[in-house]
Formats: sequence, C-alpha cells, structure tokens
Amino acid sequence: MFEELSKDIKAALYERMSSPLYSSFIISWLLCNWQIPYVTIFVSKEYFPLTINSTEVKDKIEYIQQYILNDCYCIKLFFIPLVSTILFITVFPFLTNGAFWLSEWFKKWRKEQRLKFLGETPIPGTEFIKIKADYEQQVANLSVLVNEKNRIEEEKNKLMNSNYQIEKESRRKDEENKKANDEILLNGKTIDDLRSKLDDVVEIRPSFLEDIMYGKWEYTYSLSVGQSAVESIEIKDKNKYFRNGQYVFDIDRFHYDPKNRIIRFIKLEKAGGERSFTNELKIITKNIFEGKEDGVTTIKYTRVV
Repeated sequence: MFEELSKDIKAALYERMSSPLYSSFIISWLLCNWQIPYVTIFVSKEYFPLTINSTEVKDKIEYIQQYILNDCYCIKLFFIPLVSTILFITVFPFLTNGAFWLSEWFKKWRKEQRLKFLGETPIPGTEFIKIKADYEQQVANLSVLVNEKNRIEEEKNKLMNSNYQIEKESRRKDEENKKANDEILLNGKTIDDLRSKLDDVVEIRPSFLEDIMYGKWEYTYSLSVGQSAVESIEIKDKNKYFRNGQYVFDIDRFHYDPKNRIIRFIKLEKAGGERSFTNELKIITKNIFEGKEDGVTTIKYTRVV
C-alpha cells in the first residue's frame, strides 16, 4: 500500500515538474521571492533577531510572516510569477522561433555569399531534394546488386566445392578400378603361368589320376586370415569331382611332376557351366596334398582313410 502511494506521489511530482506551466511558475516565484528560501535554508539562528519592515523578528517563522505581511506581498508572491509564467509560455516560443529563423536566414545568406565569392551556383531546394532522392535510390539499387553478387558468389563456391567432391570421388573410383584391373591381370597371368606349366610337364597316363587322387578327401580352403572351410570331396568315375555328394566338376589336364612331387590339374564345371579352377599341389605325404588354387587361395587335400 505504502509502495503504491509512493509511486503515485512520485508520478504526480514528475508530472508537475515536467509541465511548462508548473516549472515556469516555480522558477519565477523563486526569482521574485528568493529571500524566503535563502533565510529558511542558509541563515542560522545565531543571526536573529533581524529587522524587516521596521519590525524586529526573533526567528525564521516571524521573518516569513513579516515578509508576507508586506504591502506588496501579493504582487511578489503571485502576480509577478504568474505574469512571468504566462509570458514565458506564450511569448517565449515566438521569440525562439524568431531566433531560429534569423539564425537560419543568416546561415543561408552566408552560404550564398560564400558560393558567390567562389563563383559557384547554388542548387535550388527542390532540385537538391530530387538529387538526394535519386542518390538514395541508386544506393539502394547498388545494395541490391551487391547482395545479388554475394549470393551468386556463394552459390558458385558451393558448386565448386560440389565439383571438387565429385572429382575426388571419381578419382577414388578410378583408383579402385585400376587396382581391380591390376589384380585381374595378375590373377590372369598367374593362371596362364600355371596352365603353361601344365603344358611344359609331360602328361602321364590317365591311370595316374586313379592311383593318386581316387577316393574320399577333406578339402580345406582359406576364407580370410585365421578362417577356413572344409568340404567333403570324392573323385571317381574316371575324372568326376563330387562335393558333398554332388557331382560338380570334371578333372582335366591332370599332370604329375615326380621330380618335384607336384601335381597340377584344372577343375572344369560340369557340362553347361563356365567356371574353372587351376590347382597346383605339393605332395606332402601319400594322404596329404597342399598348394594353391588359381595361385591365390590356400588349399589342402587330406585323404579320408
């Protein structure tokens, strides 16, 4: 409650102090009756008694009373401050406008005299306003063009970055294709070398296939580092290769190198198939053969006794 009352009092005081009427009257009153606030605030008790209007006063209260009881107190307390306030509110704005007009006229006259002295021609106000409007419009158009240029540059940079990424991906694909082609050529060369070696070795009689490879085997081949798979193999019926009980390959171009104890042959997919695998095996023992398939995959044949 007290807080709201304090706010209301402050608002009322601010309204009155900010009003030209109140502020002008207060200033005029203080100028006309400066003795009252001066004695009230600055004169101490030791200076009393004082004499005012031929009357001796003992304190500040009596001084103010004698001041008010003066013959012209009404004029000094109310009339003069009120007239000053009215004149300040009504006449002073005209004086201010007149002073402003006079100052501007003097500035204009001085500018004309300066241009006349320099030999320059002043621009009329309307033409100056038109030129200023045209200038501002050109500045606005230039700003639009600059923004558009920045947008185009940004899109260009994005496009260049996108093209760079595409070229980078394309180079990576080309490198992968080149690597794959090199591996294909290497593997093809390895296969051709193996087949050439088969041609260089004297082919022996077909019965050697029966003597060496006929029977059941465990076929082990590597999948990756540390991993392998095992299949059940059986070779019978001249040159037929069975895997897990199914006929899948024919053994062709079987060669035996007794000096190096190496056998080579090609597994041809049965009729209708196109795949082929070249095996080169080292005879470790009568029942264990180890080597490579197509020169890449590590394989092992273990006879099932």
